[in-house]
Amino acid sequence: MREEIIAGEYAKGLFILAKDLNINGPVLEELKEVLHVFRNHKRLMLIFKNPSILKKDKVAIINEILNRINCKQLVHTFFKLLIYKNRFGYLDNIVKSYTQFNDVYTGHENLLVESAVKLAHDELEAIKKAFAMITKKKIKLNAIVNNSLVGGLKIAYKDNIFDASIKGYLEVLKKDLMLS
Repeated sequence: MREEIIAGEYAKGLFILAKDLNINGPVLEELKEVLHVFRNHKRLMLIFKNPSILKKDKVAIINEILNRINCKQLVHTFFKLLIYKNRFGYLDNIVKSYTQFNDVYTGHENLLVESAVKLAHDELEAIKKAFAMITKKKIKLNAIVNNSLVGGLKIAYKDNIFDASIKGYLEVLKKDLMLS
């Protein structure tokens, strides 16, 4: 919990600066790209979490990574701050919080669609369009395959879950039968 609060403050500060410079979208993409690098190279993250490695060496490594990605100066400065404040381990939560700030600012709502099989692009677009019409918001759709659903869909929007899966139907049927 504490880590999420601290990460949120760092994300908020970065977002405000990026928004003022009108680069909030590109900064988000760069953050995601850096996070992708660290997720794919677990040992690299261990270097940045290791207190025995000098901060100047960490800065040299991160500068090399950021230069290869072609990141903006603001992102370079931000990562140096994370290194010098020993907050590099918060990177996942920082990117998550920054994404949320950006979504609110751009008027996007997240929609999670779970299905037993991979849905076709046109099916996902139809779901996205339907929710956009209902909510009058821009929708960011995330689709995942969940084999445990057996069939049908499970859609999560804000705090609501719309369960039209066979698994959900069977669970309701089971409860009804147990009450009878």
